[in-house]
Amino acid sequence: MTEDKLPKGPLAFPNAVPDTFYDFNDGMTLRDYFAAHVINGMLGNPRYDGSSHADLAIHAYTLADLMVEER
Repeated sequence: MTEDKLPKGPLAFPNAVPDTFYDFNDGMTLRDYFAAHVINGMLGNPRYDGSSHADLAIHAYTLADLMVEER
């Protein structure tokens, strides 16, 4: 994973056990968690126009960024 792709910001599901004890992942970022919920809401909306997957992801992460910033 390149440096610019590493998670930034708080984690949604941080690991309670230190990495030195178990080799666990630290979880998804809060940004990813918010974006997943945005996408879920958009796809659940009967008026969603079915725009491209790329547009859906861009919109979800734009809203997620705003949510993290507001938080």
